[in-house]
Order: sequence, then C-alpha cells, then structure tokens
Amino acid sequence: DTYREGIDKFTVMDYMHIVENTQHVDLAAQDTDPNRLLRGIMVLLRVSFFDPDIFLNYSSDLLAIIDGVPHLGDEAKAEIATQVSRVRENYFHCSDDDDVPLELGRVMFAIGRVVVAFSHFQQSLRMFGRHFATMHNIGLCYYEMGRFSDAVNSFEAALRLNPSYTPARTWIARVGKKVTSMLDDLPEGLRDIPEESAEMAAAHAAPEASPGSDESDGASSANSFEYDFE
Repeated sequence: DTYREGIDKFTVMDYMHIVENTQHVDLAAQDTDPNRLLRGIMVLLRVSFFDPDIFLNYSSDLLAIIDGVPHLGDEAKAEIATQVSRVRENYFHCSDDDDVPLELGRVMFAIGRVVVAFSHFQQSLRMFGRHFATMHNIGLCYYEMGRFSDAVNSFEAALRLNPSYTPARTWIARVGKKVTSMLDDLPEGLRDIPEESAEMAAAHAAPEASPGSDESDGASSANSFEYDFE
C-alpha cells in the first residue's frame, strides 16, 4: 500500500518536473501543433492552480499561439479567458519586477476581450505606474472602443515615455487615417465638427463591430482553430 501510494501521489517534484520540461512555443517549426501547445499551457496552468508566475512565464507563448493562428475558435478563447481570470484571482502585488496585469491584459486583448483587457491595463497603471507599453496598450483599447482622441493621447504618452517606440507613432498615423476616412463618409454638412462628435456621428451612420471587440467574436468559421478539451 505504501508503495502504491508513493506511485499514485502527485508530488511537488512531479510538478517541478512538468514545469521544467514544458517547452516554449516555436511556431516556426514544421511539426508544431498549436492545438497541442495550447493544451499543454492550459493543463500546466490548471496543475499550478493558476499560478501567476507560471502564467507570466508562458504569456508570450500564449500570445504567439493566438497571433499565429488565423482564426482562434470560440471554445479556445473562452478557455483562455477563464484561465486568465483565475490567474488574476490569485495575483498579489509583491514585486515591481513582474507586471502580471499587463500580460493578463495583452492576452485578453489578443482574444478580443477589449473591455476586460482595458481593466487589466488600468490595474497595471495603478500598481506599476506609467510605462510606455502600458500606455500603448491602453491606446489600442481606446482605438477598438472608437475613442480615437483618447487613443492618440495614450500613444503620445507612450512616446513621451519612450521616444523611440515606433509602434506608437505608427498607431497615431493609423488613427489619423481612420478619423479622416470617417469624416469623408459623413454627410457634407457634418464634416466641420469636432473629432469627438465625428466619432459619434460616424458610429451611428455606419455601425460595425470593431475587429478586436467582445461583440465581434461571433461564431467561428468552418476552418477556425478549435481547441480540443477532451
């Protein structure tokens, strides 16, 4: 019985072995299976009881999987969102070195949970202060929400913190093109109005789901990437 108990019992050493031997994502490898990689990370998070340090260690891998798959299935998104929320429940701010809320927000934004991502970025701002990456990601959320003035302000704040951060400049230009396009689509009599009013008018004139918004998830396409939980 003692022998059987020793064989059957899952120990701390077993857990450390899993952590140390779980490979990071290499989507460039020809034999890479995103489904297997995602499943491995999800299992590891569950086994760790949603340890924020484990999440932080594999957050870049999660983002690589999400970015590397053209259509991530709704089931996979829901599982990722659930696990991220469990990680958030277990997180306590003990160190200024590891910005877990920022990484939680990045993952949630990547799967289209913009409002939830925004709340994580705001928490990062409160706990860790103004960082160019945080301000840039807040700007991305504002853009997806259609709040273009706030988006530009956030991107400009990112540039003030890091003048060499090229993505913020790129997004400022993108916002300018978006607003110009929106104004061009308005009736002629409404074009000479403040930007904030233009945003509202254009949204009512031609409503469409933002590509990164919660509402745009919808049903997955026939060839979308579906995560097998069985």
